[in-house]
Amino acid sequence: MLFLYHVYYKNKEIKLYMELFAYSLLAFTLGSIPFSVILTKLYKGKDVRSVGDNNPGATNAWKIGGSIFGMIVLLIEFSKAIIPIYIAIHVGDITGNNLILISVLPILGHGFSPFLKFKGGKALAVTAGMWLALFGIEAFLALFISLAIVWTIQKNDAWTVNLSHLALFLYGMTVDISNQYFTLNNFLITWIIAAIFMVFKHRMELSELPKFRNIKRDFRRLV
Repeated sequence: MLFLYHVYYKNKEIKLYMELFAYSLLAFTLGSIPFSVILTKLYKGKDVRSVGDNNPGATNAWKIGGSIFGMIVLLIEFSKAIIPIYIAIHVGDITGNNLILISVLPILGHGFSPFLKFKGGKALAVTAGMWLALFGIEAFLALFISLAIVWTIQKNDAWTVNLSHLALFLYGMTVDISNQYFTLNNFLITWIIAAIFMVFKHRMELSELPKFRNIKRDFRRLV
């Protein structure tokens, strides 16, 4: 015990690696828990993967359980990234490159969940939660405003989310989005990892060209 005490408290480098491992394990584990599958099964007795695009995520939980239930699941999915990132920053004092690892692990955990035989979801809510945790409401609003704009232009959901994520990148690089925890280079690296994951998870849908809406016709239907 004295030896472990000495190793942990006297060797700062080992202490850092041990803490980083602990926070990484928390981030991946929390991300990998399939709350959408579990809660939908408990609430409605149905498999969330049986509807829509068969994705074990908040959107299909919304379709099965309704708007209130879907919103609850969505908030929980957000928290899968928000909680470990918040703890890593404010408890572990983790910043910079080390925080990149903590940030992307909830996404990877959700996408390759060992609880679902490594066949997880697309982690859209988790990704949004990650940006919210890192940069607050600024990144969150930039992402969802671009999401709304792209959605009004074309119909393919895969293109909508990927183009919206690209818009967040352009916004972040333009305004030099950064803070005391995360530099612009950290943002760039994290965005690239999240973008690669997002494209991979939507690779089948992205093989089709964007389907542009007839905005005039759709507007006339609304009015």
